[in-house]
Amino acid sequence: MAVLHGSWQLGEQALFLWAEAWKPTVGKPPTQWQVPDHPRSLSAKELKAWLPTLVESGCLKPGAIERLKDWSAKWRAIGLPTLRGNGTPLLAGATVEPEQFDRLEINLWWVEGLWVPAALVPDLLQGLPLAADETPIAGDLRFWSHAARWGLDLVARAKAVPTLAPTAEGVARSRWQPLLEGAVDRSRLEHFTQQMPSSCRFFQTLERPVEQRATASNARSLRGSSGPVRISTFQPISMQLPAVPAALLSDFLGEMVDARLRATAATLPLPGERRVGGRGAARGGLTTAIGLPPVARDWLSALGQANGTCQSALTELVPLARSLQTWLTPLAIDPATIAGFCAAFRLHPPQPSADRWYLEYGLQSIDQAGVWIPAQQVWRFPVERLRSGDRVVNRPQETLLRGLGLAARLFPALEATLDLPMPSGCELSAVEAYQFVRLYAQRFQDNGLGALLPASLRNQTSYRLGVRLLAGDPLATDRPNLGLRNLLNFRWELSLGDRALSAQDFETLLAKTDLDTMPLVEIGGEWVELRPHEVRAARDFLAKRQGNLNLTLDEALRITTGENATIDKLPVVQFESSGAVAELMNALGDRAAIEPVITPPKFQGQLRPYQERGVAWLSFLERWGLGACLADDMGLGKTPSTIAFLLHLRDRAALVGPVLLVCPTSVLGNWQRELAKFAPDLRVLLHHGDRRLKGKALARAAEDLDVVLISYSLVFRDEMTLQAVPWCGIVLDEAQNIKNAESKQSQAVKRLAAVADDDSSEEPRPVPFRIALTGTPVENRLAELWSIMDFLNPGYLGTQTFFQRRFATPIERFGDGASLQTLRSLVQPFILRRLKTDKTIIQDLPEKQEFNLFCGLSASQAERYQALVDEALAAIESSEGIQRRGQILALLVKLKQVCNYPALVGGEGEPEPSDRAPKLVPTESPKLQRLGEMLEEVVAEGDRALIFTQFARWGHWMQAYLQQHLGRDVLFLHGGTPQKQRDTMVERFQNDPQSPPIFILSLKAGGTGLNLTRANHVFHFDRWWNPAVENQATDRAFRIGQTRNVQVHKFICTGTLEEKIHDLLESKKVLAEQIVGTGETWLGDLDTDALRDLLLLDRAAIIEDR
Repeated sequence: MAVLHGSWQLGEQALFLWAEAWKPTVGKPPTQWQVPDHPRSLSAKELKAWLPTLVESGCLKPGAIERLKDWSAKWRAIGLPTLRGNGTPLLAGATVEPEQFDRLEINLWWVEGLWVPAALVPDLLQGLPLAADETPIAGDLRFWSHAARWGLDLVARAKAVPTLAPTAEGVARSRWQPLLEGAVDRSRLEHFTQQMPSSCRFFQTLERPVEQRATASNARSLRGSSGPVRISTFQPISMQLPAVPAALLSDFLGEMVDARLRATAATLPLPGERRVGGRGAARGGLTTAIGLPPVARDWLSALGQANGTCQSALTELVPLARSLQTWLTPLAIDPATIAGFCAAFRLHPPQPSADRWYLEYGLQSIDQAGVWIPAQQVWRFPVERLRSGDRVVNRPQETLLRGLGLAARLFPALEATLDLPMPSGCELSAVEAYQFVRLYAQRFQDNGLGALLPASLRNQTSYRLGVRLLAGDPLATDRPNLGLRNLLNFRWELSLGDRALSAQDFETLLAKTDLDTMPLVEIGGEWVELRPHEVRAARDFLAKRQGNLNLTLDEALRITTGENATIDKLPVVQFESSGAVAELMNALGDRAAIEPVITPPKFQGQLRPYQERGVAWLSFLERWGLGACLADDMGLGKTPSTIAFLLHLRDRAALVGPVLLVCPTSVLGNWQRELAKFAPDLRVLLHHGDRRLKGKALARAAEDLDVVLISYSLVFRDEMTLQAVPWCGIVLDEAQNIKNAESKQSQAVKRLAAVADDDSSEEPRPVPFRIALTGTPVENRLAELWSIMDFLNPGYLGTQTFFQRRFATPIERFGDGASLQTLRSLVQPFILRRLKTDKTIIQDLPEKQEFNLFCGLSASQAERYQALVDEALAAIESSEGIQRRGQILALLVKLKQVCNYPALVGGEGEPEPSDRAPKLVPTESPKLQRLGEMLEEVVAEGDRALIFTQFARWGHWMQAYLQQHLGRDVLFLHGGTPQKQRDTMVERFQNDPQSPPIFILSLKAGGTGLNLTRANHVFHFDRWWNPAVENQATDRAFRIGQTRNVQVHKFICTGTLEEKIHDLLESKKVLAEQIVGTGETWLGDLDTDALRDLLLLDRAAIIEDR
């Protein structure tokens, strides 16, 4: 119900933590203070009480607030975005509409929070989640969490130095200072300063008025007062300029590094000392073995003490301070120079007929490497600020001199030029030039200096000794389609720079080159490097390869993505393709290049344009034998797209056998109906129940089938029976069901896909095509991604162990962007994911989509349903009039309850609160099981949903089940909800950024009068059979103020009265409003035979996973 904020306080060695609720937390009287109190901020007491709940919910690690009692309360003034005339600051993450921009301003507000001392900050920040998910951690605090991890990384890499500086109190303090001299850390510093949230910089060093302090507690006593919080108009006082990001970040890093290293130094002996006692002994337990000067010992000892204060007099410490300054000056980075310039060195090749290289000195822009100021210009203008274009260099000569001094220490070849009054460069021998290329250029960059090499020597693959590949058409095969393991025919040639080399050219070049001392050679007017290991690889390659080269398609794909751009340890410097392979590579990189397909004539429906593109994509990958993952958002029509694809295969005569379609038990009935609706010509078998075909009987039946439907659980149980069928393809719906690669059902599915037995072939062959359907963002869940890709294209991402080491660990643990980009490049050709919010998609969608979801009955539901019908019909047959009508309507209520859950039957009475609800078993109700699966997708996509039910008791049961299933709170509003609590729920769902995304409502209590436009999904779990009533409930979300497309999902139990009434209404849509205008009362007028037909249970709809 609140969002946790926090930011480092410049120069105060502390982090200020505060929290913002989604609505005013206090009733505050009008105030005339120049800086008013933030109306939604929690008090320090409330914040201390709330933080432990974040640990309980998993949003914080327990160690994050272990020292909570040591955090003190404090008020701070902060500038926050405020809409003029609104009187309250914007909520964190709130969206500002374009028409509001001219009213947006920064106003000052007092917030009360907790003061976290620097020594305790690392534990807090390490205990925060890194991902920007829905946890109540604001962006400012998350930013400092990332920065803290950088600080720990600096400590781990020993990127820190000890310093000594006087304090305002007239004493000297020792301190550990971050060493940001490397290119990586300078780049990180620049990145962090650019990404710093503005709210981190707008804290003010104001003194809170005494009178205002006194009224704050009185205002908080008004908590719960009704009506809006009113704050009178005020004129903002002069606001202090925001803190400079680089200075703020540098101060924070200094404190984090100092705190961590100081704690470590306290446990270690000083140089020249040995420990007396155990490892944890205090400094007093150390004995001097080799004498240290008292001043040095004092300074070193202070580096491990809490306050770092040296005991020696300042005058005694002056020589030491000067020595340290001299030592550290070449390494120092002034935060103010970020986005400034550094000393740089540009290497020039020798002129024709000359043999000396030239290293030019100058200044280079840190953030724009192409901006260069030659040393001659720096010496010519001895100014404090030198302008180059739109860039300004502060103290240019000092920057250049400091860089030259550091460079000479790193690369002795420069030393002689430092004796010159205005050095602008130096000559290098060929050997020195090679040393600079191979060793010193990187050292320069690691120490914060620029190093510019000729393009041909910058470690670019295209300039290295390697092999060029030209892919030809695939090798001949007797299979109808190809696959990742299919061999492609390649022509190859050695290459160096942009020149092709024959074997003779290569040996001639080697004869003229000394690889040990000077492996730089000129070829075609450019200097390139011959690396010894690449020369050896080239010789081995020439010895082994004769004629054309055969590679598999997945090897070619890896080469094009850069993941495995070597052959026999020789780099692939160029890759070209022609013919069919060129078409494939082009289409994999650009889906727009895929030839569209015509919607099959026998498809009974209309595909939207994006669905037609999806069918074309599936067809294209099928022709190449490549697995495809269709991962569109829920509601975008993956089912009809897949059915259209199967019809397209049949029209191409490519449906040469049955397709095994695997799905959760809860959607078997839905697939059966959708196939009958969109493709009635396809021959479909539902392989389920205790009467399902087994052994060779299924194989014989499959000869005349197009699709076999089966649940995941039965794939494992009937694996031997399924192995005997020569499957044309396998489609997995809700493919996240195989996310656990070690589960029995995942392994069974993969074994089936690996082998499609066929008596006509000499050996088993892989299933020709594989498709995975999922609505979850699979690319964000790496374990799930690997398992699904291993089904679709086995071996493409390597073994699970390799994938974990190469991708999962670097990405998930260390945030490795390069590995993430490589992984995306590898999987992008095989995953098609469109979102409802995509501009190219949303224009194809209606504002409201309605879906009928057909679910079967479990065995226990069917047994209870049949017993109720048999018992009631006997009584109804002997009754008449009002009594008969009442018996019928009572039976209908019970049957609807059974369709929800078998144990629900038994009248409403007093509904149990959620904490006393029974533990529900989802397999007992396929309808409930399907709801849970769909809500997982809703939550994963960041959507919100309303669930309507007629039964308050069932609402409590669902609330308890969904809270446990989804791991988050679920709201429930029913007839017994007090008005005040009802209003709070609605306001929270609509306005609280951290509110639960799922809202259950009883149809009578929540079906009218509410505005819940934040939801974009509406689920009707049980049916009212009155379209007007259901539409009124749907309109809680689909009404004025709704900015997104709304999806309405209506659950129907197959084989029951729910399906039969649904079919009746669908067949008489024009009269539906009139037929059911009074709800279910019309059913009470049916004669007994008609009623029996309506209530008769279709046993084929029973779902039995055994």
